[in-house]
Amino acid sequence: MRETDPKTNAHLKLEPGFIPNMQSPAHPTYKSAHSTFTGAAPRLLARYFGTDDITSSVGSDGLPGEIRTYHKLSDA
Repeated sequence: MRETDPKTNAHLKLEPGFIPNMQSPAHPTYKSAHSTFTGAAPRLLARYFGTDDITSSVGSDGLPGEIRTYHKLSDA
């Protein structure tokens, strides 16, 4: 958000003083690796259970008390 470009995403506005709630990981592959895992896991689970229509809820150690609920595995 500090270095966003309105040409890239018109819905974001430049916030030079933005400070994230969580510290960024120290290695550049963090986000990419997690995207890979979160893309593969629901696909495998849906194939195992024979359906994508499974409701699940997850929390976060970094944001205690924050719970997200998904009604399909692929939504997660």
